[in-house]
Amino acid sequence: KLKLRIEKPLSYIVSEKLWVENQKISWNEDESIIFEAEMQGKTEIISWILSMGSKVTIIEPEELKNEIKEEVMKMQAIY
Repeated sequence: KLKLRIEKPLSYIVSEKLWVENQKISWNEDESIIFEAEMQGKTEIISWILSMGSKVTIIEPEELKNEIKEEVMKMQAIY
C-alpha cells in the first residue's frame, strides 16, 4: 500500500494518468495531491518516486521511505 503527497506541477501530471485500477487521488488546497494505491513492483515504484525528486513525499509505507533515503544517500556520495 502506497501513500504519497505530490506537489504541483507534478500533481497535475500524476492525476491525469491511471497508474493502477485501485488508485485514489485527493486534492489539497495548495494544489498538491495525496495519491493512494496498492501497487506491485518495488524497483519500478522506487524509480517512479525518485523521478519526482523533491516534489514527492512518501507518507506510507515507512519501509519504502527508508529505502528511498538509502538510495538518496548513495547518490549523494557519488555526486
